[in-house]
Amino acid sequence: MARKKKTTGKKISLVDDLRALVSRLEDDLRERTSADENPELARNLESEWKMASEGGRTAQPFAAWRDDYLTQVSVAWVLGCVFVRFLEDNALIGERYLAGEGDDAKRAEDSYRLFVAEHPHETDREYFEHVFREVGKVPAASELFAENKTPLWTLGPSGDGARELRRFFAEIDHDAEDGRLLRRFRRTSEDGRLDTRFLGDLYQDLSESARKKLALLQTPEFVEEV
Repeated sequence: MARKKKTTGKKISLVDDLRALVSRLEDDLRERTSADENPELARNLESEWKMASEGGRTAQPFAAWRDDYLTQVSVAWVLGCVFVRFLEDNALIGERYLAGEGDDAKRAEDSYRLFVAEHPHETDREYFEHVFREVGKVPAASELFAENKTPLWTLGPSGDGARELRRFFAEIDHDAEDGRLLRRFRRTSEDGRLDTRFLGDLYQDLSESARKKLALLQTPEFVEEV
């Protein structure tokens, strides 16, 4: 009897994986903004807390406020990456920045290598910022990446943290024979139309603490309008 070929890779929970990624980003940001690691960033965060406290926008002590703030930033970065991958996998943008399969994988790698060649002293964090600015030029993505509407522009992960982000979204499913991506973002409904509901679900579900404390309960307009 001929051996049956393996046709499916390992089962994963995208939400669980992304929640874990948010948690790792929080740890990375906490370390990056520590007084020992980066005194200037630490002072900036404390200044933001003081202004929020004096302005009546928070009654939290600094440590609790900082943790909530770093959660907001982490969720914003992960959502930004998910949205870029959604646009890539559904051919809603012409470029490949983060990942792909076959020729698209090479296009994504070429985009990254070109940025590195042109900006040899910058890190993967700056590459993501470049990608977010480029993708933000797409009308459907402009709200998500607007610099005055998302915390991802106020703070970013370390270079190593950003490199982990890039690897996460480009990870290959080694249990599948065709070398497909472990995490794909092609979503269509039964009638063949793009299904953006999962983006709203992710917005709610990425962080339990964010959902409870920051009221991430509504599907944002930029998701509804894709």
